[in-house]
Amino acid sequence: MHHTQLPSTVQSCLQPGAGNRDLLRVHFQGFIDYAILAERLEQLAGRVEQLTPDALLCDLRSVSGYGPGIPDLAREWLMLVCRAGIRRVALVATSSVLRTHALLLARDLDLDLRCFLGESEAQRWLSS
Repeated sequence: MHHTQLPSTVQSCLQPGAGNRDLLRVHFQGFIDYAILAERLEQLAGRVEQLTPDALLCDLRSVSGYGPGIPDLAREWLMLVCRAGIRRVALVATSSVLRTHALLLARDLDLDLRCFLGESEAQRWLSS
C-alpha cells in the first residue's frame, strides 16, 4: 500500500497533569490530508479555548506523510495555541524532516516548541 493510502486519523484527549498543569495530547496517524485535519483542528480549537490546557503534546510518529496545505494549517493551529495561552508544545516525531519543518513553522511565535524522539522525554520536559 502506498503511504498516501494509509487512513488519516487525529485523536486527542485532555490529560490532567501534576500541579494543576493539564496536557492536551494529540495523536496523528497515516497520511494527513487537508480536509480531515481542518475538520479535526476546528473541533480541537473549541476544546483549547474552553479547557485552556497548559501544554500540548503532538505525537507524529505514525504519520506517513501529508498533503498540500498542511504546513499552512499547522501554522494556523500553532497561532491559535499561542492565542489560547499555551506556551509549551512538544512534538514527538521520528522523521528529522518533519521535526525541522515543525520548528520552522513555529518560528516567530511566542511559544516554546521542542521536538523529541520519544514520548517520555517530551512529557518530562512538559512537566518541568
